[in-house]
Amino acid sequence: MLVHTEGFKNTKEATVTTVKEAIELAKKECTAEYDSVGVCYDAKAKVTMVCFYLEGALGGGQSVYFDENGKTLLIVYGE
Repeated sequence: MLVHTEGFKNTKEATVTTVKEAIELAKKECTAEYDSVGVCYDAKAKVTMVCFYLEGALGGGQSVYFDENGKTLLIVYGE
């Protein structure tokens, strides 16, 4: 597993109110091949996680985490 905490594309505030908007925002950071997407929101931390992955494959996915203002916090590769 590899974690990046800097060098992001989403560094300016963006309004994200729907799942579709969350996926579109996270796609800007995605470099992994995928055919499936999952979205989770932590209301207490105000963090959204969008996971891109190949269904049926072990590992190789990528998760993008961003804050309530649409700014990327970290990216986890190889999940």
